[in-house]
Amino acid sequence: MIPYSIPAGVLLLTLSLVSISGCIASETHSDLNITGKIQYNDLEGGFFGLVTQSGEHYLPIDLPDEYKKDGLTVRVSGQVDPDVMTIQMWGQPLRIHSIEVTGENPFYSDTWYEGEKNDITPEDELEMSILLLKSSTALRETLEFIDTGIKTATADMKGKNLQTNDLTPYLEKIKEIHSSIYEVTLLDRAGKITEAFPDTYKKSVGMDTKSQDLVSALLKNPVPGMSRYIQTVEGNYSINIIYPVFSSSHSVTGYLSVLINPDRLIKETLHFIPGQSKNRVMVFQPDGTLLGQTGDEESEVSLMHGSPASVTPAGNDVVSVKTEDNSADETMIMWNTVSLHNTPWRVLVFSI
Repeated sequence: MIPYSIPAGVLLLTLSLVSISGCIASETHSDLNITGKIQYNDLEGGFFGLVTQSGEHYLPIDLPDEYKKDGLTVRVSGQVDPDVMTIQMWGQPLRIHSIEVTGENPFYSDTWYEGEKNDITPEDELEMSILLLKSSTALRETLEFIDTGIKTATADMKGKNLQTNDLTPYLEKIKEIHSSIYEVTLLDRAGKITEAFPDTYKKSVGMDTKSQDLVSALLKNPVPGMSRYIQTVEGNYSINIIYPVFSSSHSVTGYLSVLINPDRLIKETLHFIPGQSKNRVMVFQPDGTLLGQTGDEESEVSLMHGSPASVTPAGNDVVSVKTEDNSADETMIMWNTVSLHNTPWRVLVFSI
């Protein structure tokens, strides 16, 4: 645990204000004890935030460098400082008094570590660089295309009564935006499903989704968002893009939720890569969750915590990948990051 102390000048000023006013509430100065995960956010040049188990967002304004690891679980004691102005416009500014790693954080694994040599030719390295650029650009454009379609549909629904109007035509139109979209639902202001399309998902109506991190966060702060890889209330695995739906008087009337199969999105977006290509593209979350990959056969490569690609938004490295027979093969990797609504995807290229 790393202790932090409040500067004497600040403490003196605080005590003076208390003695003058005599009516500052005690909770203003009480520490918050928070357990959550460090999350890298690829906005405004990139920054690290803290997301609690309940989905609350905090912006550590003095996070030590050794804790700047995406996915690291920490226990923090600190105070929210509402007077701090930041350019990130994300989370509540938090002054850290103490911080420690908690729980299991497998940041290092024998299946992923730095290699000792790099036999790749300049021509092969250039080919990988071009493929990474093309793949990252294509995935970013696909995500933005889908998001723009959802945003437009949400704007068209403004002022509609989500309880009485037949909104099936809107939901059907959204599903046609991209073939990776498999379900479109409407949520009420409490997070319960009120409408679902196509009809095969009608049984979902009435289910409560507020236990999902993104839904829980939007109920508190109604802004568009994209989830990480989740298991839905129906038991499917997907990513979720959600937009708040507003009334004509600009109050929230519900939420539009769009479920997407990420593997299908990735395969269809990167269809220009031959199945037998010597270079493979895989897309991960920074926490190591595989979202999808190219190629005729699935690769055994996994992105481990502590690997450069799990912590750094972009780069290249030589790594040694342990195979099924316990031998190790060295390979060159390059990676980049694309994101939507502050949710990053690592796009990784390697030679097979």
